[in-house]
Amino acid sequence: MSTDFHSLEHLACAWCGDGMDILPDQAAGECKRCGRDYVLEGNLLSWNVGQRDSARQKRPVLPLLMRQLSPTSSRLSPLRLLTDWRVNQYYRRALNDMELAGEWSRHNLDGLKLSQGAAVLDHGCGRGRHSAFLRNLGFRVSAQDIFQHSWWRELPDCFFQNVPADATHLPWRDGSFALVFDFGVIHYLTDSQLTAFIAEVFRVLAPGGYWILIEPNDESYGVSTMTKIIGRLHSLRSVRDRVEKSGFKELDISYEGFFAPALPLYVDFIRKTLSHHPYDVNDFRSSFAARIPPVHRKHWRLRMVKPGN
Repeated sequence: MSTDFHSLEHLACAWCGDGMDILPDQAAGECKRCGRDYVLEGNLLSWNVGQRDSARQKRPVLPLLMRQLSPTSSRLSPLRLLTDWRVNQYYRRALNDMELAGEWSRHNLDGLKLSQGAAVLDHGCGRGRHSAFLRNLGFRVSAQDIFQHSWWRELPDCFFQNVPADATHLPWRDGSFALVFDFGVIHYLTDSQLTAFIAEVFRVLAPGGYWILIEPNDESYGVSTMTKIIGRLHSLRSVRDRVEKSGFKELDISYEGFFAPALPLYVDFIRKTLSHHPYDVNDFRSSFAARIPPVHRKHWRLRMVKPGN
């Protein structure tokens, strides 16, 4: 795998925030200021390697057991196997399908002044479908998540960081990015963590840089099920207040996706997995969502800009 030299220039410690001078052939080291260790393997930088799986070990056992009783989520269920197969097909398409990337771009980046080759951050990237879209659109992509995913190997020209959940900083230098993209991330944060995170996003964006934030909607028809699954939802109103106080300028708000008020997981299975159309994780084209008031759709999307040229 190749290492993105541009991304290495923007690295900072995930705990103390100090800038990191790491060479492509430097396989391991530690922050000179706070001593946190890292390992660099190709296009992946992992922090606190000896502890990076501890978060998985602390996950509650009961919710995991309950998932195995559901016909759509049990690993032994044919319905789960069918869904996994369809999802993997989608991710395989996402690697190189310019039509998928273009459609995503028209929906999310329309009207934003982003130059070709600009540096962007896919924060909370998961497998990396948005990283793939952004890469295919010609951006220099950096990404991070608290769990490493094997799918990152399919994107050798993107740079990934595996950052433990207890890290206090985004591991990038000030003003590194023209865009930060977050999809379904901040509901994992407490109120105090969210306030600190907003300040961190503001810091790593260059003046004039954009932040796109998409989250489950606390006013959606399926909010009760989402709350059981997620546990915490930050309201759009509270997030708007926080980002405004942090210095962001709001560009626009929109709503997308559909989550049924009754048996939403089964409805999703029928309308997505059993559909004759190619599987699509994105739901912004949903014909069901188009028939309900926007404020009751599954997700809200907030687009913001950091003032400056």
